[in-house]
Amino acid sequence: MTAGLFYQFAFSATNIIDESDISPILRFAVADAPSQPASPVQDLSQTTRTSITMTWTAVADTQTPGGDITGYLVYMDDG
Repeated sequence: MTAGLFYQFAFSATNIIDESDISPILRFAVADAPSQPASPVQDLSQTTRTSITMTWTAVADTQTPGGDITGYLVYMDDG
């Protein structure tokens, strides 16, 4: 399978008499994990005592359609 391509699968059952109807089609895209994003940057002009504003550079999508970036996760360690 090749990253960036869509694939479709369906199947049927057979016996000595006949073949069943074909199953609903399973469609999916193959993609590699996105590349690592750059470190976030704190926006000091928007940061307060109770909130932090960060910005980051978007990760480039290089494997459409399957590699579309759908979101980002932000992790915090308060220790």
